[in-house]
Amino acid sequence: MKVLFLDFDGVLNSQDYRDSYGSMGAGIDKSKMPMLKKLVDTTDAKIVIITSLREYWDKNPEKCDYFGKVINETFAEYGLEIYDKTPVSDSGKREDEILDWIVNNPGIKNYVAVDDGALLAKFLVGHFVQPKDGLEEEHVEKAVEILNR
Repeated sequence: MKVLFLDFDGVLNSQDYRDSYGSMGAGIDKSKMPMLKKLVDTTDAKIVIITSLREYWDKNPEKCDYFGKVINETFAEYGLEIYDKTPVSDSGKREDEILDWIVNNPGIKNYVAVDDGALLAKFLVGHFVQPKDGLEEEHVEKAVEILNR
């Protein structure tokens, strides 16, 4: 199994998009979804969300709150689905949460983390793509290269 560890803010939206989104402060910019779709279709990767917004989402759609349902609807609109989410760690570090998920899910062939924040753990060297202000074609190409090697 190939795994795409996916952040939302700064990846599925840009600062301009977040600034214009209103009082909720964040959301999914649908103009980024075709690039995400291309990444998943080209690699057959499973999406595991690492975003702080994962608290609103659950594998069981009945347990999703309003925003979790919006996430599912938006992904489904593009033929995508979320496979899982990382657990919340005591350290609060995203790297620890990703490693915990990897350790507890055997059979991973390859993985990439796509996050606008710096992820510096050694196990992510060569497995990390960092968009600075939203997913672009160059980030998709790099993530595909990592997952398909």
